[in-house]
Amino acid sequence: MRIIITGGGTLGHIYPGLAIADKLKEKKASEILFIGTTAKIEKEVIQKQGFDFKGIDVQGWTGKKGILKFITKLIVGFFLGTKYISEFKPDVVIGMGGFASIPTVLAAVLLRIPTLIHEQNIIPGKANRLLAKLVDNVAVSFQDSISHLSAKKIEVTGNPIRGQMGNIPKQEAKTLLELETDKFTLLIFGGSKGAHKINEVMSQTIRLLPPDEIQIIWATGEADYAEIKELTQNLPIRTVVDKFFFEMALCYAASDLVICRAGATTLAEIIACSLPAILIPYPYATDNHQEYNAKLLAEKGVAMMFKESEIALEKLTRSILELAQNRNKLNMMARNYQTLITKDATQNVINLIYSLYTYKKGKEKQRN
Repeated sequence: MRIIITGGGTLGHIYPGLAIADKLKEKKASEILFIGTTAKIEKEVIQKQGFDFKGIDVQGWTGKKGILKFITKLIVGFFLGTKYISEFKPDVVIGMGGFASIPTVLAAVLLRIPTLIHEQNIIPGKANRLLAKLVDNVAVSFQDSISHLSAKKIEVTGNPIRGQMGNIPKQEAKTLLELETDKFTLLIFGGSKGAHKINEVMSQTIRLLPPDEIQIIWATGEADYAEIKELTQNLPIRTVVDKFFFEMALCYAASDLVICRAGATTLAEIIACSLPAILIPYPYATDNHQEYNAKLLAEKGVAMMFKESEIALEKLTRSILELAQNRNKLNMMARNYQTLITKDATQNVINLIYSLYTYKKGKEKQRN
């Protein structure tokens, strides 16, 4: 079985695709090609996992000028996607969201190749809202997403995550990251590109945290790395800092609390790890979908949510300290995750892929 997985713009669209690819690779009966944006980090992450990658230059749009540029790149991307499909000859094409998925999925639809898209967020993105009407099947992570889509067929599968998520012992993870095994561990990150606002407020908050009680794992992103690295080297609190951690499963496992954005893949990962969270949604996300994601987790009692515009240094510091000093509350938050866990999400999506593959082979036999 030959599979194309396409999508990108953020790693939130890439990681679920990698989870699917890893599972298919275990069966040793699938050849997989990823098609994403030309962003360096997407190519690097995918190739690091041993998969072939092709890039397409695409972008979203804002305003009339943005639409013209979007359409121009979409047309070029469509012909490039058609070329990749012609060369690779896939049995199924899977779109994981983001504008990078549109050209290749559209090409597959027109070439009558079975197509499936997956939506990670509660509020579907523009790309998937467009493609849902055209593809053979739609998989969603949350039941609430169904009312926002018009499609031939929709199934709730959950959000695929990589195999190690939630399966690494805490003490082992802390040892591998060279952290103290008995300290409360705080994980800070803002997605693959970092989050300047989170970095900014945490640069102040870190000075108010007790170094004898708390240690930190901090993924800063490229832009703020040098400044934060210098800051933490001059503070007494133990901190492991990098631009980006490829082994995020290790970081989650070592942590007691995470401060992060509310992208769908991030939330799928912290759900799998039952990790209590302070969520600060990115306020400029399409259709404000991160806030909807964060509100759901806050309502379930597994997270606290702060709007970026409402972050106050004292309030954030107080919230961290209250949770660090209240293991009972943390344990309760972790237990509450049971209401959000969708079992076998990756396998659920793979079952849909096999259904499309079987249908295609059946059609080919009829023609012959």
